[in-house]
Amino acid sequence: MLNEDTRAKALGRLRRIEGQVQGLQRMIDNDAYCVDILLQISAVQGALDSGSKSERQQKIEELLDVFARFGGK
Repeated sequence: MLNEDTRAKALGRLRRIEGQVQGLQRMIDNDAYCVDILLQISAVQGALDSGSKSERQQKIEELLDVFARFGGK
């Protein structure tokens, strides 16, 4: 389960990604230049990668905290 701060950050990140994807859809609908579309795809992928890394880091920190509290047993 995510703590409230982590949850709020994750939801904010997902909303930004959602906006990027909607922008990408508009670009495709409007026949934007291929290079511009590829740049937007790259931005979306970067945001997803960053979010995934952040979530993994948070989970590792939580597990280390639990491990430390129980003395490594």
